[in-house]
Amino acid sequence: MKLFGREEDRPEALEFGSSFADMGVATKARDHGSIGSGAYDARAMTNPAHGEPTTSEHRPIGSRRRDVAQPAGFGVAPSKPPKRGIVRRFIGFVIFLAILAAMAGGAWFAWTTFTSGSDIAAGKAVKVVIPNGASAGEVADVLAETGVVSNESMFRARLRLNGDGADFRSGTYTMKTGSSYDTVVRVLEKGPAAAPTFNLTLPEGTRIEETAALIEKMRDERLQQGLTPQPVFTGAQYLAAVKATPVPPQYKAPAKSPLEGFLFPATYELRLAATAQQFVDKQLAAFGDNFAQVSMANATAAKLSPYEVVTIASLIEREARIDSERPLVGAVIWNRIKIGEPLGIDASNQYAAYKKGGDEFWVKELLQSQLDEEGPYNLRKVQGLPPTPIANPGLKSLQAAANPADVDYRYYVANPDGSGEHFFTESYDAFLAHPYQDG
Repeated sequence: MKLFGREEDRPEALEFGSSFADMGVATKARDHGSIGSGAYDARAMTNPAHGEPTTSEHRPIGSRRRDVAQPAGFGVAPSKPPKRGIVRRFIGFVIFLAILAAMAGGAWFAWTTFTSGSDIAAGKAVKVVIPNGASAGEVADVLAETGVVSNESMFRARLRLNGDGADFRSGTYTMKTGSSYDTVVRVLEKGPAAAPTFNLTLPEGTRIEETAALIEKMRDERLQQGLTPQPVFTGAQYLAAVKATPVPPQYKAPAKSPLEGFLFPATYELRLAATAQQFVDKQLAAFGDNFAQVSMANATAAKLSPYEVVTIASLIEREARIDSERPLVGAVIWNRIKIGEPLGIDASNQYAAYKKGGDEFWVKELLQSQLDEEGPYNLRKVQGLPPTPIANPGLKSLQAAANPADVDYRYYVANPDGSGEHFFTESYDAFLAHPYQDG
């Protein structure tokens, strides 16, 4: 079959075998045994127009002559494609196994995570202490150590999954080993049960031995009713704790000074199991909180130390019964110290007159011999302040000691009506002339 009579009649695009394939010519040529057919002999082929052997310039497309350079891969039969069905089935089987393993792992994780799964003896009561500020991870550590949860990792995982842990509350708990996740979370979010407490009230102006006696009185009253004594510590244990505890250094007390004056009088809520040392620590903390409210500017300008201010406050507490008079008593003390005059406050003598082990903490009637007795607490004979506070003052006496009234009073005397009020004056003659309450 003649495709084109002359070379110049051939379209330029027919120079490449792909052009024929694109144009659909290759199929027709193959049908006539000329293009790409293996049925003809290329050596015997002649030019249809001239009867001459076909040259490389006129060779039909698809010639297999080896002496003519052909494009790479041209005329080479494609290799037989691999059997893809077997490969696909193998890959599918591997994927199936992976999915099956993932499902089994997920089922195991869900079972161990969402059930208690405790492998320890459940139901045993244990003490659990969650520190203040503990993270959810630290809480998980504590729970695992005490056996409340058996699998710390799974407990952590569920905390993250559910977003729990932010509302856990610190404190001491009684929990059970082998508890379920939901039970643990519910208990920790609710917080520890409030420990049973009782109140212990200390009046202002009491001394250390007086507080110890009050503790014993409270215990005896409970014992007489057949009840557990409150507090559990004794008066003697309280005195021992007080003696073993130094005055905090910020108050600039002399070495080995007792805690008198720093055991703040107030109503304290104590746990039933509170120790004597814990009570003393509470009193010191309360004193610190209250003393922080006292302005020390005037006292510092007058070159009075915090310890001296507390000592003045203890004298005010024993002398004044009415709050409005506390700054006036403070003014008398300041004015006398300023001019070097003895304070003449007998409450200090009363403090010194106490006999250890006795039950009269403030001698109502001082003997003349006691008033004449030499000693650092006899403020009729010595100038300045006693060596220590003589009682535990409240906040108003502390404020009055650091900031007394701006008056010139140097004397005061109790009115005879028993009202607790005093007569104040700067005149010694007026002081002597004013009627007073005896005792």
